[in-house]
Amino acid sequence: MSISRRIREQMLALCGSIGEEDGLNHRDAKKLTGDSSSRNQPGDQHRQLRLCKQIANTLSQFVNELPLAADVRVADVVPGQQMSYVVVRICCIGELDANSKKAVVHELGEVEGWLRAEVARTITRKRVPRLRFEVVPQAGENNAKVEANDE
Repeated sequence: MSISRRIREQMLALCGSIGEEDGLNHRDAKKLTGDSSSRNQPGDQHRQLRLCKQIANTLSQFVNELPLAADVRVADVVPGQQMSYVVVRICCIGELDANSKKAVVHELGEVEGWLRAEVARTITRKRVPRLRFEVVPQAGENNAKVEANDE
């Protein structure tokens, strides 16, 4: 049974949150409280990881062609919040200080649109997620990662 907006607002005014104890089906309770786990189907994680792998393969081809300040390679791609963006983890080959890593992230941020266009050609999806770049240390390095935030 679906609950109207007016009834939901009245119920929320009387209690802190709506749950199964309020006489609702547990699926309806998750929808009303905004629990995002009800939206995630069992195959969603598999699809997200498959998409990230496709993006990583595509970016690996094109990042090597860029004239960056340092030699970089794509370490991996992980899904972000609700797949509105993905985090592209980049490994720099050779020793770089924090300023050089920030410069690499900045250079990659400048060509994000071109990289997204290339990703769009290879994946079959209505919207291509935004790319966030993050420099991670190579195996054995103890340097902190440098992140680029969307502005």
